[in-house]
Amino acid sequence: MTFGDVSVGSSATQSLTITNSGTGAVNVSGSTISGTDLTFVGGSSPIAAGQSSTVQIQFAPQSPGDITGMFSISSNASNSPLSVSVKGSGRGPRLSVSPAPLNFGNVTVGQTGTQSVQLTNSGNADLIVNSRRFRERIWIHRAFAADNDQRWSEPPFLPRNLRPRQPEGRPEASALPTILAALRTCSLFPAAALRQTLR
Repeated sequence: MTFGDVSVGSSATQSLTITNSGTGAVNVSGSTISGTDLTFVGGSSPIAAGQSSTVQIQFAPQSPGDITGMFSISSNASNSPLSVSVKGSGRGPRLSVSPAPLNFGNVTVGQTGTQSVQLTNSGNADLIVNSRRFRERIWIHRAFAADNDQRWSEPPFLPRNLRPRQPEGRPEASALPTILAALRTCSLFPAAALRQTLR
């Protein structure tokens, strides 16, 4: 049984018909399936002579890649256990970032630290970038605030399409830990009051 390509996050179902070609009833004692993201439902027992039973096998891939499984039925039939191989392929992108985490270390106030990060699509389908944002965390001295401020910023140079298994796009991430930026984004104290405190 072959499912072919199935998109990650969706599912496909096929029917497997089991026929008793003997002269007596077949009593099914157990059914199992192996393989990632494979499940089955249905089937009846006993199966009378000359009659059939149908099992529904579903493939619902959660990640890109090929799978191989086996559906097996144990019974009182002379050819028990009966096994059927199942194959399929999950189709979709998979994004990885390197290095992670990104560590700037110590950056002098008023200076800029720059590093590159590599985005790689290790899946088997194009990855479409719908949104691209950096989360910028600015640490403020405890004399001004008890916690840190978090902001989102838009880097302008990420590609919108990453092809499978190709590292593309090396957006730069910059750190500019200026006190003025911290003052502007602090919501616990007015910026004017903080400036007076610094004088």
